[in-house]
Amino acid sequence: MKHGHVLVALVLLAARAGAQPSTGDRRTTTEIRIDGFAARTAGAQAGVGIALDAGTYTRLAVVAGAGFERRPGGALVGVQRLEGVGRFHLDPYRQTRHGVYAGGGLALRHAPGGPVRALVVALLGVEGPPRHGMAAAVEAGVGGGARVGVALRSARRQRR
Repeated sequence: MKHGHVLVALVLLAARAGAQPSTGDRRTTTEIRIDGFAARTAGAQAGVGIALDAGTYTRLAVVAGAGFERRPGGALVGVQRLEGVGRFHLDPYRQTRHGVYAGGGLALRHAPGGPVRALVVALLGVEGPPRHGMAAAVEAGVGGGARVGVALRSARRQRR
């Protein structure tokens, strides 16, 4: 399956999961995000994902992203990423306004003219309070270089 087909399939899956009725026992959340990366090259990607509860404190997320990076010499090239990350939330029941979490996992990254690269991902994040059924989060970490990200996730009233 080509990378574009994987991205389209994940977008459709995320949209379908996000359309589920909003109940307190829903086990999945969806997200859209923008990530910036800096290493030998610098770039940015937009992504969509879905996360599944894997216990009280843990969420397992799959994110597909695509964007551009600037190569040495100034050329812009398209890049794609597929990422699986586990997030450990210190406040899974929204007892505080902002919830801190740590995560880690693996990513596959592809740029034209190069192989698909496997990367180890580690991150720290903070998720804010829900507003209109969505919660914003900011993250910083490593995974193919330094990375920062902003995510907008579907939110449950009593759970992160």
